[in-house]
Amino acid sequence: MKKLTAAILAVILLVLPAGAVHDHTAAQVWMNREQLHVCFDTVIFNYPDRDVTQMEKYGVSDGSAQNVINSNPIYLDGETGISCRGWAGIRDDVSSAVIVKYGYKINDGEPVFYEDSVYGAEQAVHNAGGDSRFHVLIPVEGIEKPALLTVTSLGSDGNVYDLIEFTVNGSYYPSGEEPVSPFEHTLTEPDPDGLSLVIDGGTEALNVRPGDTVKAKISFAGDQPVSSASFILSYDPDLSLKDVSFPISAAGDTVNADTDHKTHTSVISWQKQSGAAVGGVLAELTFNVAGDVKKGDFLHISADILECSADCKVINGGAAVTEGGPAGKGDLNVDGEINNKDVVLLFKYVSGDSGAVRLSEHAADVNNDGNVNNKDVVLIFRAASGAAELDNVYDEKTLKASNIRSWTFNDGAAGTVIGVYCETEPDSEVLVCDKNGRVILRENTLDRYFYGRYILPAHKSSETVYFYVKTEGKDWSEPSAPVTLTYTGGGGNALIAHDSHVFYNQYRAHYNGSAVIGGSAEQQAQQLSNAKNFLTAQLGRIRQATGKNTKIIIAVCTNPATVYHDVQYSEEEGGWGDHYEPTSYTQLADYMKDSEDVYVLDMRELFEQNKDRLLFMQADSHWTSVAAYYAYYRAAQAIKKDFPATKVYDLDKDFNVEIVPGGGDLLGFMGAGGVRAANTSVTRSTAPTAYVMGDSYFWSMSGYLDLLFSRIYLNEPASNPPLYDYTLSDLQTKKPDYLLYIWTERNIDSGLGMIFSAINAGNIR
Repeated sequence: MKKLTAAILAVILLVLPAGAVHDHTAAQVWMNREQLHVCFDTVIFNYPDRDVTQMEKYGVSDGSAQNVINSNPIYLDGETGISCRGWAGIRDDVSSAVIVKYGYKINDGEPVFYEDSVYGAEQAVHNAGGDSRFHVLIPVEGIEKPALLTVTSLGSDGNVYDLIEFTVNGSYYPSGEEPVSPFEHTLTEPDPDGLSLVIDGGTEALNVRPGDTVKAKISFAGDQPVSSASFILSYDPDLSLKDVSFPISAAGDTVNADTDHKTHTSVISWQKQSGAAVGGVLAELTFNVAGDVKKGDFLHISADILECSADCKVINGGAAVTEGGPAGKGDLNVDGEINNKDVVLLFKYVSGDSGAVRLSEHAADVNNDGNVNNKDVVLIFRAASGAAELDNVYDEKTLKASNIRSWTFNDGAAGTVIGVYCETEPDSEVLVCDKNGRVILRENTLDRYFYGRYILPAHKSSETVYFYVKTEGKDWSEPSAPVTLTYTGGGGNALIAHDSHVFYNQYRAHYNGSAVIGGSAEQQAQQLSNAKNFLTAQLGRIRQATGKNTKIIIAVCTNPATVYHDVQYSEEEGGWGDHYEPTSYTQLADYMKDSEDVYVLDMRELFEQNKDRLLFMQADSHWTSVAAYYAYYRAAQAIKKDFPATKVYDLDKDFNVEIVPGGGDLLGFMGAGGVRAANTSVTRSTAPTAYVMGDSYFWSMSGYLDLLFSRIYLNEPASNPPLYDYTLSDLQTKKPDYLLYIWTERNIDSGLGMIFSAINAGNIR
């Protein structure tokens, strides 16, 4: 694995008692700040012939070694030891003990302590970083696999206190806890001396294509006869179970398949009424395969035994997707194979015959360097001749899921739901898998924010899951830390649909068309006429008051679920289904479309045409800046009828549009704490930007600044902006055209002092 992947790997730890592995999934370096005062100052890399400090290796100063490691996860390359230097002391509110020895441990082994390893701390750091200094050398020579390094200490009370933990060589899992990857499906054999419930795919995977209808068999294998059995079948979200039949059942047998499409489960039971017990094919399953599965996906089918008349183990199975989806790497003609046809196509393409050859650049750019050239020809030739594989050719892994959160709520559609959330790279695919590698949720992010729903099957009280993420041009991420999903109740007024969309569930009457002007055609026409007469009368009074030919513009924030109707889960799956029905507002807009006095802006058609953009805050019903632009556009078109000189700005030509964090009123309804949502920001693209700092005199001028700059940044790291200070990283992110200071004269000295300090610190060059 190349070191380029190091920056995206995080430490995976489980919650265990002190002295073992600790939970520090929020950061790569865990420090025990509950029991100790800890300052992790410096990490030093020991080689056979020299020592290299973090100052030399990374060009950073002493201090905050945890930040150094978090930014540069350690992959061993000839080191014999890792030295950790800092200060520590047991907190007075935890114990009256003091530290008498420092040491280390590797993975979850026994701690090793150094004699005479405690030194007095300087007064300057006493109680800030602890009352004793440590300099612990952890031997790492010969370590090749991921390993957990722990700086530990022994108190005068006899207790062992872990100080610091971090990993080397990637993610570390305690023994037996490493998750099973959904892309490493292991085929197992039935037990020849016992009884096995075998699902097709347990010994040989079914081969399917997008949209296929496929059958799988559930058989009893072994010498032991069976007279009754019940089990719960779980299947991949990209499979839908359409039928279950029982070939071995006879007259009088009791058979049943209770399928819950929302949870992708079916409780299957069979009871033989009388006669000799039997074996063989218990059930035949008919599945439909989703139309958007990708070549190479494995669609899991698994079971848990609820009751069986004989001891039985389960051999799980599934279906391998052999064709379809986006063109696979090297498969230029998308025929499911990499062969000489693909070599010839690519050779013609790179030889200048690109006009006559149509191929997928994604499939052709085998080495993912952004170019299609002879390097790719060589790689595909080697693959076609059997000399090399093109799988996993990515140099970089996708950023693993972070800030993982879960909560439970009643969404008003599927009922009780566990919501899951994570953050990763923009436009990624997220798989949520159980500890056996079975995919229980497969959805896409919206920008870098992922929202998904999981309905816990009735037979389970919780589910331990892992998150995997993939974005275009990168390999699958490392698995996340284990997350336990448990239904606890509470929350409501929101629902989650496909592709991380979150909607307000009280819009359902507007969504399914029941919130309309009812009655016969004549009654509807009369009500619409009454509404028009009322608005006209109101307008008359308004004009009388203004003395002008005032007009009315009505813009209503359209129901977002209606615009994104095609991302709703089906009604069978506990969703709202796909509806695009008229509402009372669209009826009124259609009725008033020819009015020259009252402009009722019907946004739905325009929104429908542009729904590839983020029109609504991801977890809210409010418009984003993009949707507000379209409302402005409709209003500007109307105003232009009366004022022809009105300039109508173009969203793509005159503005910069970006997705930013923000919004999310629905998060409170769902009980989703600690999560964010996607919003949009629209700014003029032709004017400069400014980073503004100053004192209270800034506010009196702030309104005028909008006439000068397309965007104004305040120094967000400050506790109460605008203040004088800033950080170099903030300027690097914002990239303002100007730094603008606004001060009163009496504060000029302190303001200039801040600038000179920044210059001396190297922040201004």
